[in-house]
Amino acid sequence: LFCSSIFTYPESCVMDSYTYQPIGHVESIFCSRNGALRQSGLSQYARASLTINKTFFTNPDHSLENISEYSHLWLIWVFHQNTPSAVKAKVSPPRLGGERVGVFSTRSPHRPANIGLTLAKLEKVEGDTVYLSGIDLVDGTPVLDIKPYIPQYDAPHVADLSEDVAEISTQIVEAEDDDDAVEHTEPDTSTQIVDA
Repeated sequence: LFCSSIFTYPESCVMDSYTYQPIGHVESIFCSRNGALRQSGLSQYARASLTINKTFFTNPDHSLENISEYSHLWLIWVFHQNTPSAVKAKVSPPRLGGERVGVFSTRSPHRPANIGLTLAKLEKVEGDTVYLSGIDLVDGTPVLDIKPYIPQYDAPHVADLSEDVAEISTQIVEAEDDDDAVEHTEPDTSTQIVDA
């Protein structure tokens, strides 16, 4: 049961718009979108840095404390070099060789909200700056947020594996409990000690 089936929202809520301010802008090896990679993680040599600006924090370096504990970061950013055009419900991504599919089944930059998502490797943190590799971001890209990549939550196969491991562990514990019960009720006759 969803909340929308209980509550009726005013029409003004449906068309709300939101304005965000970037936490910083990327300094990247890619000067324009034409030369940038289409997907993150394709090259370890695709490097960039992101310095947190002081718009939100007096000490931006404090916002990065403990982030070096993670191997990768999610970056949420804006396709700031998009050319103005009408957003289409169906697009033809290059990887599909001309086949038209729904825009939400693709990673097309031309979307109702021109927001991108990148998974980048965290190389190091220095003060208020993170250094990244494996990026697909153009120089000057506005970044709205960064979040740590946590495999057990962000990688579905790892989450499934965790559930499998938990189930197997439960079975092992139950089996050990059964073995203990057998041990207490049946004497071990597999070895006999003979008194010399």
